[in-house]
Amino acid sequence: MLETDAGSRRHLLLIVGFLLCLFGGFALWGTVERTFTRDAFGGVGIGDPAPVEPDRAAFLAERRKWFQARKQMAAHGKAGAWQKAVRVADTYLARKDDTIIGLLRAEALLRLSDPQGSTAMAKLLRDDDGAHNAEADLLRGDKRAFEREAERALKSTDPVKSSPLNANNTAWLAAFTPTISDPASLAKAVALSEKAVRAARLEEAPEEIAGSLATYTNTLGGLHYRSGRDAEAIETLLESERLRTEPFNAAFLTLAYDRTGDKKAAQAWRNRLQKYLADTYATRDGQLYRHQLLLLWREIENETQE
Repeated sequence: MLETDAGSRRHLLLIVGFLLCLFGGFALWGTVERTFTRDAFGGVGIGDPAPVEPDRAAFLAERRKWFQARKQMAAHGKAGAWQKAVRVADTYLARKDDTIIGLLRAEALLRLSDPQGSTAMAKLLRDDDGAHNAEADLLRGDKRAFEREAERALKSTDPVKSSPLNANNTAWLAAFTPTISDPASLAKAVALSEKAVRAARLEEAPEEIAGSLATYTNTLGGLHYRSGRDAEAIETLLESERLRTEPFNAAFLTLAYDRTGDKKAAQAWRNRLQKYLADTYATRDGQLYRHQLLLLWREIENETQE
């Protein structure tokens, strides 16, 4: 799977911290505004709560409806009631256009195996810069653009000079989708991934070893599966899972076990993936690279049988 570098994570934390402080300031000001009122002479005294400005009141009312819709959709997703989730989204979107609700509606349709879900999700991700255009095309079933982008990235990446992070993220392009079928490209992706894994094993801090190694072995396990090396894929993915529970491991293990004929193990990992997707639907968790995980889920639906 993809990994972000430490500098990017620190930068993101600073941004989030700033936004939380800003939001806290607004919340505090709102509390003061409601507690104190100005008298006729401009003084401040305790009295009835100050009236909320009409625009702000409308905004807050709309946000409550938005959160309520997400809460209802999350409950339906957890229960596997995807058609009900679609109806909640349709009711909300009939009043107000919203990208997040639209994406949740698209995912519910995707889980119902409705091709409109893939098309809608691709368009929303493309319009909102939520995914690379070529990845959005994959959702629509168009593999050519992604294959060209992945081949270009693999050819331009130097296995010697590339950092472990870049080596892993480039190799991942050939792991999370079956688009790359050229043996030479797959072999190079495996070499890049193996380099990242070797580097992670040499990390000095134990926590850094676990974090990086969990990510990099997930990529390598996926590439072993793409290369037809199912036994190695299972061994590598189980190592990754021991380091960190990861839904991408569950996806690849489902595929690998199914191809070896171990239907019982494949179903167990499939159930874990299904539970993760249902439990994190319309919540704040599990949204990073979710479209990639849904692509793997769709591959499982197409390639395996319960």
